[in-house]
Amino acid sequence: MADGTTATINGTITNIIGDLTIGTNGSFTTLIVTNAGAVTNISSGSGSDGRIGFNASAQTNQVILTGAGSFWRSAQELYVGYSGSYNLLLVTNGGRMHNNGGHVGVAGSNNLVVVTGPARSGPMSIRS
Repeated sequence: MADGTTATINGTITNIIGDLTIGTNGSFTTLIVTNAGAVTNISSGSGSDGRIGFNASAQTNQVILTGAGSFWRSAQELYVGYSGSYNLLLVTNGGRMHNNGGHVGVAGSNNLVVVTGPARSGPMSIRS
């Protein structure tokens, strides 16, 4: 996804091969999955991680998963703030996140995962 943009997946399914990064080097990148929309990223043989705020300059990026049946399925790991700071994953109103392992703030700081309402999310490890 291009840095600084907003993309909405509204009631459709989007399949991506390889890593999905929201905020590679820039800030204010947003992905919204709503109304039973879905995004999946599967392995291309070289990886299929989900990343919000990848490099140190990638700050204040967010993914919002909202509404019953809306989900993001990452075949491998999910990183909220891999090296970036102030990044957000919001799972709300029945949204879901599926991944094989989640990490908050690997090298970045002040990253956040918020789960509200009838939402579901898998186990996450929190690092500062």
